[in-house]
Amino acid sequence: MDVVANNIANVNTVGFKKSRVTFQDQLSQTIRQAYVPQTGRGGTNPMQVGLGVTIGSIDTINSQGNIQSTGKGTDLAIEGDGYFILRGTEEDDYFYTRAGNFDVDSGGALISMVNGMRVMGYLYDPATGEIDRGRLTEIVLPRSVYLEPEATDKITFMNNLNAEAQVGDTYRISREVYDSEGRKHNIHFEFTKRGVNEWIYEVSLPVDHPLIQNYLDTNYPNFNNLSPEEQELAVLEAQNYVFSVQPREVLLDDEVIATAVQSFSGLDPDAQYRLHYDSAAGEIVLQESTDGGNNWNDVGSPQLASWGTSVTFSDGTKSVTVELVAAADAPAGDYDTTFTLLTDRKGMLEFDEFGKLIGDSSYIYRLEFQPEGAEKLGIDLDFTGVTQFAGGFSIVADQEPGAVSGTLDNFTIDASGIITGRFSNGYTRILGQVALAGFNNPAGLTRVGDNMFKPTSSSGEPRIGVPNTLGRGKIKPGALEMSNVNLAEEFTDMIVTQRGFQANARVITTSDEMLQELIGLKR
Repeated sequence: MDVVANNIANVNTVGFKKSRVTFQDQLSQTIRQAYVPQTGRGGTNPMQVGLGVTIGSIDTINSQGNIQSTGKGTDLAIEGDGYFILRGTEEDDYFYTRAGNFDVDSGGALISMVNGMRVMGYLYDPATGEIDRGRLTEIVLPRSVYLEPEATDKITFMNNLNAEAQVGDTYRISREVYDSEGRKHNIHFEFTKRGVNEWIYEVSLPVDHPLIQNYLDTNYPNFNNLSPEEQELAVLEAQNYVFSVQPREVLLDDEVIATAVQSFSGLDPDAQYRLHYDSAAGEIVLQESTDGGNNWNDVGSPQLASWGTSVTFSDGTKSVTVELVAAADAPAGDYDTTFTLLTDRKGMLEFDEFGKLIGDSSYIYRLEFQPEGAEKLGIDLDFTGVTQFAGGFSIVADQEPGAVSGTLDNFTIDASGIITGRFSNGYTRILGQVALAGFNNPAGLTRVGDNMFKPTSSSGEPRIGVPNTLGRGKIKPGALEMSNVNLAEEFTDMIVTQRGFQANARVITTSDEMLQELIGLKR
């Protein structure tokens, strides 16, 4: 009756597992032994009188309780076998429970609402970029978790370029990328049909007006962008290219364009200079950037209608030529700087007759530029997901990873126990994973109160790991597992127990009456 009463009392206890009682008879009194058959006489069975009943076992029934949705993200239920792991006051003092009514305390720790014990699991390791499943630890998710800005290192292109496009047709898309400081830059990609199965793509960064304002390194033409609030400039590193004194001719789209080159002396080799476009004068000028300096020198006029101009700098022993290429719709539009190799900002895609990209025949380069105040940005371009079929343009680009900085706003937990943080910048990142423990004989666990269990020699050692593996169940977030007590069964057991007790009591009273009769015979 105590077991039935305890079951009924915990009918609404989260994660409670009911118990049952089994009975066994006690030692019997043997009145006569059994005899084997003899010649002409059969054998006899033993004659025994039972001496009553005793409790055989009190078993924990670990059947699945009903899953009840709560809508609270930190409430967790287990579908299947396994137990949540809670840490006690000692380092390796672990308790196990099915009650997943958890919450986050002021320090960001995931705790049990029953007793405040911390939930155990695995945390994200920034060094490896993965969850460290080799170290069981407390799950702590403070609001101060800071998502470092991530520079974009790859742009993946997908979908289709129209096979029915005419030679010269163009299609343009844009993609936002982020530098190491989390600043955003817009990159434009223009795809132009060159032949039956060939496309040229061109990369550019937009500016509001054709302003070229850069520091010139006197040793190498390595430019750094000075005014990001005014411009976004494609800056290329040219140490690996060989330059020669111009003038020269540039072949562009089957049109021969003479580039204007003007060399002059008198520059301080230890000074820094910058190119500046004077929109009022329509000239590109050279300015010495030393303190107090205001030495303006006319180095040429931009040939906007002819795709640009070139400027040559020389220290007397070597020359460096910088080619300034402007879009035809300047001053509104794109303005790019390239050096002597036009392929610095152009690539080629070639497809086979089935519309599949031919990687060996295509020219795909790594996009690099140096944003001001940030690390050099290098972006790989992946076109493996691009096809060429009839049916229109549908090409899209996705940057990886790329993110501005942000703080933790919220988090979610999925069926595998993986905790994903949602940050103020709109991005997400895996923060950790809830661990579960499995036992070979869960009925062998001993109850210690607060819906918790401890292992025994009968239960075996815990098998700790991630949910939904090696016999461990999966997690149902936003829900709780209720008690597996069935009231109808408990009331039935209670009535049966009552009737059994009444019957046994009747045996006692009847036996007493018989004894009274026996005593009365003496009188």
